[in-house]
Amino acid sequence: MEKVFALIGDIIDSKSLKNRKDIQNNLHKLLDGLNQKYESSIVSNLTLTLGDEFQGLFKDVECVLLVMDEINLTLSLKGINVRFGVGYGEITTDINPELSIGADGEAFWFARDAITHIRKYHF
Repeated sequence: MEKVFALIGDIIDSKSLKNRKDIQNNLHKLLDGLNQKYESSIVSNLTLTLGDEFQGLFKDVECVLLVMDEINLTLSLKGINVRFGVGYGEITTDINPELSIGADGEAFWFARDAITHIRKYHF
């Protein structure tokens, strides 16, 4: 099975942010734009999975880094900080290219471990 890069992003202290609905709408639009811009490198579209979290699957790490930079820059200009976790490995379930929900495998496990570690040590 081919290995991919999983990216998980999490808005820091999202519960304390005002206008959460507007922030969610803006994040959704941002992710949609990035899905179009980097379509050729995306295995499964960046998808809002929870109110303050999103994830996607990528073919190459260069695209992951570009996407992280664009998300970080766009949101930081609005006073919103994001933590990211990246994992590399196999996906053991079917992959839906349109929505990055329901897939499972070591790429997501490693990305989730990174997010958990960052939260634990307050990065």
